[in-house]
Amino acid sequence: MRARQREKKVKLKQSIVGRVSFANGLVFLIAFLSMMAVLLISESIFLLKKNQEMMAVTVSNTVKLTDNTLKDMGRISLICFSDDEVQHIMQTYKEAGYREQADDIGYLDQLYTSMVEIRGDIEGISLTDNEYLFYHKDLLSSRILQQDDRSFINKLEMIEKGKTKVGGCSIYIGNFAGYFNYRQTSRLDPFENNYLYLIRPVRSFKPFQKIGHIVLTTKISHIRDIIDQNVHNLQGEDARYIFSSGEDVVVCSDDGSFIGDTVSSLTENMKTIKTMGRNGSLVKYNGQLGWMVSETSEYSECTFTLIIPMTVIMASLKKPISFAILISLLFAVVTVFISRYITKQRLRRLQVLAENLSGFNEKNLSERYRVTVDDEIGQVETAINHMLDYIDQLVEKEYKNKIKLQHNRIFEQNLAMRYLKSQINPHFLYNTLDTIRIMAALNGDNKAAEMLMELVTFYRKGTETVNQLVPLKEEVIMLRAYLNLMHYRYEGLRYEFDIPDDLFEVQTPNFVLQPLVENSLLHGFKNRGYHGNLKISCCSKGDQIEIDIQDDGVGMDDATLHDLNAVTYDDSETTLEGSAGRHIGIQNVKARLHIYYGESGRLFFERNSTGGSTVHVYFLKKNILTQK
Repeated sequence: MRARQREKKVKLKQSIVGRVSFANGLVFLIAFLSMMAVLLISESIFLLKKNQEMMAVTVSNTVKLTDNTLKDMGRISLICFSDDEVQHIMQTYKEAGYREQADDIGYLDQLYTSMVEIRGDIEGISLTDNEYLFYHKDLLSSRILQQDDRSFINKLEMIEKGKTKVGGCSIYIGNFAGYFNYRQTSRLDPFENNYLYLIRPVRSFKPFQKIGHIVLTTKISHIRDIIDQNVHNLQGEDARYIFSSGEDVVVCSDDGSFIGDTVSSLTENMKTIKTMGRNGSLVKYNGQLGWMVSETSEYSECTFTLIIPMTVIMASLKKPISFAILISLLFAVVTVFISRYITKQRLRRLQVLAENLSGFNEKNLSERYRVTVDDEIGQVETAINHMLDYIDQLVEKEYKNKIKLQHNRIFEQNLAMRYLKSQINPHFLYNTLDTIRIMAALNGDNKAAEMLMELVTFYRKGTETVNQLVPLKEEVIMLRAYLNLMHYRYEGLRYEFDIPDDLFEVQTPNFVLQPLVENSLLHGFKNRGYHGNLKISCCSKGDQIEIDIQDDGVGMDDATLHDLNAVTYDDSETTLEGSAGRHIGIQNVKARLHIYYGESGRLFFERNSTGGSTVHVYFLKKNILTQK
């Protein structure tokens, strides 16, 4: 017992984790104690300056982001204005007939859809000529109220007289609730109830004269989201801000309470105490001291004002835990370089092991680690070796089981096919039929001789058991013989093949198409005396072959289509009393396709445009057994 304890103590002293932990801990402790006093003093000064710079960067970035949004909306309105069809519609809409107006609305709807796809923040668009508001559409599905359109146009012209211009457009903040009927739910939130309208006068090219207006609409909530994403990411949730237009109107604020008011009316809520030049100002905002930084855009003349409460700024200086974390991170960079040599020597084997495992793939399954030291890394290497041995065993066992199962299925299918085909004595049947054909020809009955020849061809191709995979042309020969026999019996039955010559040599399981053709004849033409057209076509799609068997018969009801598509290739999932029992031929075809092509070999039945049915057969150019 004591010997085991001594052995554990020796292994503990040799533990790489213990040695590295001790060395790194000692270095960190010495560096932390020596630099803590200096960094605590300098950190407070550094954070104050950093906070001021971050506020200035945030304000500048926000102004650029809002300018870019307004620029993009202005470009969109310019694109609409430059569209020849839009120009034509605005000049001719009121004189156009009902059908022409409907076509115009359809074109404008398409324009609106593409515009929303380009700019997800555009909510709506309105178009007027010089007399009427003739088009309006937005995401809220608002409707134009029945009123004097001229008053709406007069309001747009009055807004145009304002001094704020963005790319040739005028800005209006608020809503046109008197002209459009919005859903009631959107009127509860000030950010959803108020909109930013970008109004552009439209002028024709020849002659150059004003022919109407284009009004683009976006919710104030979109402006808020742009500002919040930038401000809150950099300054946190406690930041306060006001975004105003060049006409001193509040476009957006952090809580939405001042939207639509003038900045000059906010003197009771915001009072400047001391200005610090370019660094900002100390203000009293809503009864709370804060630091304010603002900037006015040279492009839109809009002003963004950011206010951070002093309580937030001071909190970052008063929390010793925050200081300790920041200082520890800074010291960690220095101490990592100091302790790098020790750590690298101690963890070299661990580093090699990690590199090998990071690039691990199936090629490494045959490799094994050489265990030289009985420590934690040595134990991991031993466990990995055992795991790889076990994986090898599992992979080999699984592969053998799959090969065995696949061969068993193929053997089972071959036995079933040979059993069915062995019910007929082929040689006796061929010789007898050929004798009858010769006698019919000698007696002058050429039609009977031809029918017997087709019958001999059909049975000869259909009862071959040597090759389970045959060229597609062999299947076509057998189908032609079968359909010729059916045509002799039912002259109203017509058929055609549409198969490119380069696909005749594609390998396919034998006797898979005849049951499908017979199924089409049974369901499509039996109830109308086998009168109709049957088309068998084939095409290549990449590495896949598609064969379509299409008829213009009476078609199949939904229940029959469902049963045919529900038939599974797995005998264990269905019984002869169920739907598979009624469609044993279809089940056999699906099973054989699955054996040779896996999930890529499949059937699909559907109703076609003629009222008849179409069965699609899909399989690969190369079967999976050949690929293996």
